[in-house]
Amino acid sequence: SFGKVLSDKNAFVFSVKDEAGGIPKQIKDKIFEAHFSTKGKGKGFGIGLYVARFIIEHEFEGSLSFNTNSLGTEFMITLPKLDIKKIKYINT
Repeated sequence: SFGKVLSDKNAFVFSVKDEAGGIPKQIKDKIFEAHFSTKGKGKGFGIGLYVARFIIEHEFEGSLSFNTNSLGTEFMITLPKLDIKKIKYINT
């Protein structure tokens, strides 16, 4: 697994990539759904990616996406460069 951070005048992009064989086609449209888990019953809540995407989109006006193929998956978090005063839950 490896990662990188890119930046331009408008946004930061954080990338994490693995080489673990990718996400199967039959589940790739479900991975951001609440309570979806690939773990067995009772071994996970299936909320991690759902909550991560919710926070990134609603708190930071960013996005969480991924690219996958038979070699691996790359997750990307894109965060616009905002005035920190706009962030609701960090500033009180």
